[in-house]
Amino acid sequence: MSGLRTVAAWACGVVLAISVVLLEVAIALSSTVLNPAFVSSQLADLELHPLVAAEAEKRLPPEYGFMSDLIAEAAPELEAWAHEQLATVVYAAGAYLKGEGELRAVVSLEEPKLVLATHIEAAARNLTLPLLQFIPADQRDAFLALMLKEMDNRIPDQVEIDETYLGADTVARLHQARQYVAYVIWLRRLLPVVCLLAIIGIAAACSWQIAAADRYVGAALGVAGLIALVVALVARSRLTDSLPAGIPEQFLGFVPGFIADCCRPLILYGVVTLVVGVGLVLLSLDWKRRKVESS
Repeated sequence: MSGLRTVAAWACGVVLAISVVLLEVAIALSSTVLNPAFVSSQLADLELHPLVAAEAEKRLPPEYGFMSDLIAEAAPELEAWAHEQLATVVYAAGAYLKGEGELRAVVSLEEPKLVLATHIEAAARNLTLPLLQFIPADQRDAFLALMLKEMDNRIPDQVEIDETYLGADTVARLHQARQYVAYVIWLRRLLPVVCLLAIIGIAAACSWQIAAADRYVGAALGVAGLIALVVALVARSRLTDSLPAGIPEQFLGFVPGFIADCCRPLILYGVVTLVVGVGLVLLSLDWKRRKVESS
């Protein structure tokens, strides 16, 4: 090969290596954090009812502070409901980030209202509600009915989560994330074509000699696989060590495992790419050896 053809082959190899790494990162992101089914399955083992109880207590009016214990008692019964509603939000957010529509998730509150009402009625029968102890017995049923009606009026049957529901800072971050996701989708569509053109460029620079082309392609894939492995391992370590302060306690044990599972596909892609690259280089060297022996 002439010097110009060698330079062209190496240039195409560099393009191939970079394209393969970016493509593998884009595919890994698409199959993990941008895949609502994957995210929902990861959240399935997360205990959500303490978060539900904490959020409900924050929204209690001051005069309803006596219901904190009832909320804590009822919250475990809402674990399945919480996961269903979280999955609804996750799928809506996934569709929004992919540009498939506006952000809109409807969270039903009918089950929490029913469960809480049941616990209030049980507490009333057992006279464990502090307020009922100061109300004459013949007025307790009427007071309980009034309290349940007031609760029903205060708590809506559903909450619609959209951009108007969220704060301005959250919406701004979502818009930025949506732009990044658009880049990922664009890379997934473009990079396979770039990889194919780079391989064709290598073959053309090698005068369509399979052994020489295999060597350059194999070297590029080997480097790409190694880089993908390094990126995955470094990302897993850095992201785990840089968790933001103030995240709920339930997420402290969840996030590191989630990050590791998100990086696992990229590690797999890197290993496969590295093995294929080394295999192609060895194959080209063996082909060259046989050609020399036969001549």
